[in-house]
Amino acid sequence: MHDLALYLLLVTAVACGWLLARWQQRGKSKPAPHSSYQLPAYFEADLPDYALDAFLAAVDVTGDTLETHLALGALHRRRGELERAIRLHENLLRRPGLTATQASQAKFELALDYRKAGLMDRAEGFLQELIEKSDSHRKPALHLLIDLYQDQREWLKAANAAHELQPALRKPERLRLARRRSHFFCEQAELALVAQDYLSARRHIKRAAQISPAARRPALLMASLELQLGHAALAKSMLEEQLAESDQPASDSLELLHRTYTALGQPAAHAALLESLYRRTGSLLVLTHLVRTDQVQTEHLADFLATAPLKLVGLPVTAIAGLDKKLRLTLARSWLNALRQPGGPIAHHQCTHCGFKSHEHRWQCPACRRWETLHETNPHHASPPSHAS
Repeated sequence: MHDLALYLLLVTAVACGWLLARWQQRGKSKPAPHSSYQLPAYFEADLPDYALDAFLAAVDVTGDTLETHLALGALHRRRGELERAIRLHENLLRRPGLTATQASQAKFELALDYRKAGLMDRAEGFLQELIEKSDSHRKPALHLLIDLYQDQREWLKAANAAHELQPALRKPERLRLARRRSHFFCEQAELALVAQDYLSARRHIKRAAQISPAARRPALLMASLELQLGHAALAKSMLEEQLAESDQPASDSLELLHRTYTALGQPAAHAALLESLYRRTGSLLVLTHLVRTDQVQTEHLADFLATAPLKLVGLPVTAIAGLDKKLRLTLARSWLNALRQPGGPIAHHQCTHCGFKSHEHRWQCPACRRWETLHETNPHHASPPSHAS
């Protein structure tokens, strides 16, 4: 009885909404707003399948009720009831009399259903159809297709879809998409480097640099390529040029720098460069790499601990500054030892868009899937150790 009551309430509400919309249209020149026939909160109830079937059979699809159908389908998708969402949107496509725009809207919603259900081939098919045949949904379909290819790590397909979308965007949006497209080619270049396909890697890196000349990642990948080819001196020159322009060096750059100087057999020059970089940026990440070169004395770090506005090893700076030098030395020695361990304290990174936190730098946030939003959260710009010995 409870399910039957919900079904009757559903049909009654749709009918009332339709009548209200028609009444408002008679009194006004423009159609009733979408909110006048949106279904209310009882959609949150768990309707049985036969109630949905009855709804689909009883309610015609018209200009007034189309939005109701789409809203119901979207609600099922948000709740994870993907079979119901797909059934509803497929039912829409089978109805006669839909305009081209309405059919495109139903296909786009169905593509969203399929993507969330993991049916990527079906989603891709509908999106490709919309891109080729629909003026009203071509742009959102391209956006969704780029996301779909990105999720599947189909980097070249994502880059091609982004290229197709760019002419439809305003300049600021084009620049953001170009940066993203550059990352797609960089991802493909990294796959080629792993496979030791150096010709393909170089081609993809150059393409990424052409698309986004100001991006740091293509230059970093080119240095990595040269190092793999045995050109350590050239890789060193490229890295030093990139780091000279960086206010916040990424862990990728610092790790590659370490490998390059190790290949050249120049540990002292490596430490000198890191110290110079640390003086300019005040990055805890750079300090960590400097400490692990074994070129920093405990006394220098103790002086740093007295002034750094950081909560190091659980103590606020005021507590550290209040310690006498002997205790600071003890604390510095403990922290040095911790930093020199592979699993010791390292800089933290946080996404500026969604807040995701990570111990390592990533070009793409794993949570919100945005690019270049993970940044070091605790650069300090304090007086660093006076010199490396």
